[in-house]
Amino acid sequence: ATAQADAQGFDIDVSKEEHAPDPAGTIISQSPESGTFTDGKTVKVVVSSGPAPIAVLDVVNQPQADAENALRGAGFVLGAPKTEFSDTVANGTVMSVDPPGGTEVPPESTVTLTVSKGRAPVAIPDVSKGSFDQAKATLEGRGFTVTRGDDQFSDTIPSDQVIGTHPDIGKTVPYGSSVEVVVSKGPDLIMVPSFIGDFLGTALAQLDALGFQVDLKGPQQLSKRVQDQTPAGAPAPRGSTVSLGT
Repeated sequence: ATAQADAQGFDIDVSKEEHAPDPAGTIISQSPESGTFTDGKTVKVVVSSGPAPIAVLDVVNQPQADAENALRGAGFVLGAPKTEFSDTVANGTVMSVDPPGGTEVPPESTVTLTVSKGRAPVAIPDVSKGSFDQAKATLEGRGFTVTRGDDQFSDTIPSDQVIGTHPDIGKTVPYGSSVEVVVSKGPDLIMVPSFIGDFLGTALAQLDALGFQVDLKGPQQLSKRVQDQTPAGAPAPRGSTVSLGT
Protein backbone atom coordinates (compact mmCIF):
# COMPACT_ATOMS: atom_id res chain seq x y z
CA ALA A 1 0.00 0.00 0.00
CA THR A 2 2.84 2.41 0.82
CA ALA A 3 4.51 1.67 -2.53
CA GLN A 4 1.30 2.34 -4.40
CA ALA A 5 0.71 5.58 -2.48
CA ASP A 6 4.27 6.79 -3.18
CA ALA A 7 3.83 6.03 -6.86
CA GLN A 8 0.81 8.30 -6.96
CA GLY A 9 2.24 11.04 -4.76
CA PHE A 10 0.39 10.28 -1.55
CA ASP A 11 1.65 9.83 1.99
CA ILE A 12 0.33 7.07 4.27
CA ASP A 13 -0.73 8.07 7.80
CA VAL A 14 -1.55 5.16 10.14
CA SER A 15 -4.25 6.67 12.26
CA LYS A 16 -4.72 3.62 14.50
CA GLU A 17 -4.54 -0.14 14.77
CA GLU A 18 -7.54 -2.34 15.53
CA HIS A 19 -8.05 -6.03 16.24
CA ALA A 20 -9.55 -7.65 13.17
CA PRO A 21 -9.74 -11.10 11.56
CA ASP A 22 -7.27 -9.86 8.95
CA PRO A 23 -3.57 -10.65 9.50
CA ALA A 24 -1.57 -8.11 11.48
CA GLY A 25 -0.31 -5.25 9.27
CA THR A 26 -3.21 -5.44 6.81
CA ILE A 27 -5.04 -2.19 6.01
CA ILE A 28 -8.70 -2.60 6.94
CA SER A 29 -9.98 0.92 6.10
CA GLN A 30 -8.79 4.20 4.60
CA SER A 31 -9.80 7.84 4.37
CA PRO A 32 -10.37 9.19 1.79
CA GLU A 33 -11.81 6.02 0.32
CA SER A 34 -10.49 4.62 -2.91
CA GLY A 35 -11.86 6.36 -6.01
CA THR A 36 -12.51 9.60 -4.11
CA PHE A 37 -11.09 12.84 -5.56
CA THR A 38 -9.05 14.93 -3.10
CA ASP A 39 -6.71 17.86 -3.13
CA GLY A 40 -4.83 16.46 -0.12
CA LYS A 41 -1.69 14.38 -0.24
CA THR A 42 -2.29 12.19 2.83
CA VAL A 43 -4.31 8.98 3.12
CA LYS A 44 -5.21 7.95 6.62
CA VAL A 45 -5.42 4.20 7.15
CA VAL A 46 -6.50 1.84 9.93
CA VAL A 47 -4.27 -1.20 10.22
CA SER A 48 -5.21 -4.62 11.63
CA SER A 49 -3.28 -5.73 14.66
CA GLY A 50 -4.56 -9.24 14.06
CA PRO A 51 -7.39 -11.08 15.81
CA ALA A 52 -8.04 -10.23 19.45
CA PRO A 53 -6.38 -12.70 21.84
CA ILE A 54 -8.59 -15.19 23.65
CA ALA A 55 -8.09 -16.85 27.02
CA VAL A 56 -7.22 -20.55 27.14
CA LEU A 57 -10.04 -22.46 28.79
CA ASP A 58 -9.31 -24.01 32.18
CA VAL A 59 -10.15 -27.68 31.51
CA VAL A 60 -8.05 -29.24 34.29
CA ASN A 61 -9.88 -32.12 36.05
CA GLN A 62 -12.24 -32.59 33.09
CA PRO A 63 -12.49 -35.86 31.10
CA GLN A 64 -10.17 -35.72 28.09
CA ALA A 65 -12.96 -35.89 25.49
CA ASP A 66 -14.94 -33.06 27.12
CA ALA A 67 -11.84 -30.89 27.40
CA GLU A 68 -10.88 -31.43 23.76
CA ASN A 69 -14.39 -30.63 22.52
CA ALA A 70 -14.49 -27.43 24.58
CA LEU A 71 -11.11 -26.24 23.30
CA ARG A 72 -11.93 -26.97 19.66
CA GLY A 73 -15.21 -25.17 20.07
CA ALA A 74 -13.37 -22.11 21.40
CA GLY A 75 -11.15 -22.02 18.31
CA PHE A 76 -7.98 -23.69 19.55
CA VAL A 77 -5.86 -26.27 17.76
CA LEU A 78 -5.03 -29.38 19.83
CA GLY A 79 -1.50 -30.70 20.00
CA ALA A 80 -0.76 -34.38 20.57
CA PRO A 81 -1.76 -35.09 24.19
CA LYS A 82 0.83 -36.13 26.76
CA THR A 83 0.17 -38.78 29.41
CA GLU A 84 1.50 -39.30 32.92
CA PHE A 85 0.82 -41.65 35.83
CA SER A 86 -0.91 -40.09 38.83
CA ASP A 87 -1.84 -41.33 42.30
CA THR A 88 -4.51 -38.66 42.68
CA VAL A 89 -6.01 -37.93 39.23
CA ALA A 90 -8.28 -40.54 37.67
CA ASN A 91 -7.36 -42.24 34.41
CA GLY A 92 -8.42 -40.20 31.36
CA THR A 93 -8.72 -36.92 33.28
CA VAL A 94 -6.85 -33.74 32.29
CA MET A 95 -3.97 -32.96 34.67
CA SER A 96 -2.64 -29.77 33.08
CA VAL A 97 -2.93 -27.49 30.03
CA ASP A 98 -0.14 -25.80 28.07
CA PRO A 99 -0.50 -22.79 27.89
CA PRO A 100 -2.22 -22.73 31.29
CA GLY A 101 -5.90 -21.88 31.55
CA GLY A 102 -6.55 -18.12 31.51
CA THR A 103 -3.50 -17.31 29.35
CA GLU A 104 -4.43 -14.98 26.48
CA VAL A 105 -3.19 -16.23 23.11
CA PRO A 106 -4.10 -15.64 19.45
CA PRO A 107 -7.05 -17.62 18.07
CA GLU A 108 -6.17 -21.00 16.58
CA SER A 109 -3.16 -21.30 18.88
CA THR A 110 -2.06 -24.83 19.73
CA VAL A 111 -3.01 -26.12 23.16
CA THR A 112 -1.53 -29.33 24.59
CA LEU A 113 -3.20 -31.44 27.28
CA THR A 114 -1.49 -33.68 29.80
CA VAL A 115 -3.83 -36.54 30.66
CA SER A 116 -3.63 -38.96 33.58
CA LYS A 117 -2.95 -42.66 32.99
CA GLY A 118 -4.11 -43.37 36.53
CA ARG A 119 -1.89 -45.06 39.08
CA ALA A 120 1.40 -46.59 37.98
CA PRO A 121 1.72 -50.38 37.84
CA VAL A 122 2.79 -52.02 41.11
CA ALA A 123 5.17 -54.92 41.81
CA ILE A 124 3.67 -57.70 43.95
CA PRO A 125 5.60 -57.70 47.25
CA ASP A 126 7.17 -60.81 48.76
CA VAL A 127 4.55 -62.10 51.21
CA SER A 128 5.86 -65.68 51.34
CA LYS A 129 6.39 -67.56 54.62
CA GLY A 130 4.03 -65.30 56.57
CA SER A 131 0.43 -66.07 57.43
CA PHE A 132 -2.45 -65.48 55.05
CA ASP A 133 -3.74 -62.62 57.21
CA GLN A 134 -0.32 -60.93 57.11
CA ALA A 135 -0.11 -61.36 53.34
CA LYS A 136 -3.64 -60.03 52.88
CA ALA A 137 -2.94 -56.92 54.96
CA THR A 138 0.29 -56.18 53.06
CA LEU A 139 -1.28 -56.65 49.64
CA GLU A 140 -4.40 -54.65 50.41
CA GLY A 141 -2.15 -51.89 51.71
CA ARG A 142 -0.66 -51.71 48.21
CA GLY A 143 -4.11 -51.49 46.62
CA PHE A 144 -4.52 -55.13 45.54
CA THR A 145 -7.71 -57.17 45.80
CA VAL A 146 -6.85 -60.40 47.66
CA THR A 147 -8.33 -63.89 47.38
CA ARG A 148 -7.18 -67.19 48.88
CA GLY A 149 -6.50 -69.98 46.44
CA ASP A 150 -6.57 -73.71 47.14
CA ASP A 151 -4.08 -74.64 49.86
CA GLN A 152 -1.26 -76.86 48.61
CA PHE A 153 1.05 -79.45 50.13
CA SER A 154 4.66 -78.38 50.58
CA ASP A 155 7.70 -80.27 51.84
CA THR A 156 9.55 -77.02 52.53
CA ILE A 157 6.95 -74.48 53.72
CA PRO A 158 5.29 -75.23 57.08
CA SER A 159 1.53 -75.51 57.33
CA ASP A 160 -0.44 -72.21 57.31
CA GLN A 161 2.44 -70.23 55.83
CA VAL A 162 2.21 -68.57 52.41
CA ILE A 163 3.87 -70.48 49.56
CA GLY A 164 3.42 -67.77 46.93
CA THR A 165 0.96 -65.79 44.83
CA HIS A 166 -0.69 -65.73 41.42
CA PRO A 167 0.53 -63.60 39.62
CA ASP A 168 3.98 -64.40 40.94
CA ILE A 169 5.74 -62.38 43.62
CA GLY A 170 7.80 -59.57 42.05
CA LYS A 171 5.67 -59.32 38.91
CA THR A 172 4.52 -55.81 37.99
CA VAL A 173 0.77 -55.59 37.41
CA PRO A 174 -1.81 -52.79 37.09
CA TYR A 175 -2.76 -51.03 40.33
CA GLY A 176 -5.80 -52.63 41.95
CA SER A 177 -5.25 -56.05 40.34
CA SER A 178 -6.53 -59.20 42.01
CA VAL A 179 -3.88 -61.38 43.67
CA GLU A 180 -4.47 -65.00 44.71
CA VAL A 181 -2.53 -66.16 47.76
CA VAL A 182 -1.53 -69.84 48.04
CA VAL A 183 -1.06 -71.24 51.56
CA SER A 184 0.84 -74.38 52.57
CA LYS A 185 -0.85 -77.46 54.02
CA GLY A 186 2.55 -78.74 55.05
CA PRO A 187 4.01 -82.03 53.75
CA ASP A 188 1.73 -84.53 52.03
CA LEU A 189 1.94 -87.22 54.78
CA ILE A 190 0.80 -90.79 54.27
CA MET A 191 0.57 -93.50 56.92
CA VAL A 192 3.27 -96.12 56.31
CA PRO A 193 1.90 -99.58 57.27
CA SER A 194 4.08 -101.90 59.29
CA PHE A 195 5.25 -104.87 57.19
CA ILE A 196 7.38 -106.53 59.87
CA GLY A 197 6.78 -110.27 59.59
CA ASP A 198 5.22 -109.99 56.11
CA PHE A 199 6.75 -111.29 52.91
CA LEU A 200 9.12 -108.84 51.22
CA GLY A 201 7.16 -109.14 47.97
CA THR A 202 3.99 -108.00 49.73
CA ALA A 203 5.78 -105.05 51.35
CA LEU A 204 7.40 -103.92 48.10
CA ALA A 205 4.14 -104.07 46.16
CA GLN A 206 2.16 -102.06 48.74
CA LEU A 207 4.89 -99.46 49.25
CA ASP A 208 5.14 -98.95 45.49
CA ALA A 209 1.35 -98.51 45.28
CA LEU A 210 1.54 -95.86 48.02
CA GLY A 211 4.26 -93.98 46.14
CA PHE A 212 7.20 -94.67 48.49
CA GLN A 213 10.78 -95.41 47.58
CA VAL A 214 12.44 -98.45 49.21
CA ASP A 215 15.92 -98.82 50.67
CA LEU A 216 16.39 -102.61 50.95
CA LYS A 217 18.95 -104.01 53.36
CA GLY A 218 19.50 -107.72 52.92
CA PRO A 219 18.78 -110.30 50.20
CA GLN A 220 16.15 -109.26 47.68
CA GLN A 221 14.15 -112.45 47.91
CA LEU A 222 10.42 -111.83 47.69
CA SER A 223 9.73 -114.84 49.92
CA LYS A 224 11.87 -113.46 52.72
CA ARG A 225 10.16 -111.97 55.76
CA VAL A 226 10.62 -108.32 56.69
CA GLN A 227 12.63 -108.09 59.92
CA ASP A 228 13.20 -104.33 60.24
CA GLN A 229 11.38 -101.29 58.87
CA THR A 230 11.83 -97.53 59.22
CA PRO A 231 9.39 -95.84 59.48
CA ALA A 232 6.72 -98.38 60.41
CA GLY A 233 3.14 -97.56 61.43
CA ALA A 234 3.84 -93.81 61.24
CA PRO A 235 3.15 -90.99 58.72
CA ALA A 236 5.83 -90.03 56.21
CA PRO A 237 5.94 -87.59 53.26
CA ARG A 238 4.60 -88.95 50.00
CA GLY A 239 7.49 -90.17 47.83
CA SER A 240 9.94 -90.48 50.74
CA THR A 241 12.07 -93.58 51.35
CA VAL A 242 11.14 -96.50 53.59
CA SER A 243 13.97 -98.71 54.81
CA LEU A 244 13.32 -102.48 54.88
CA GLY A 245 15.58 -105.20 56.31
CA THR A 246 15.20 -108.96 55.71
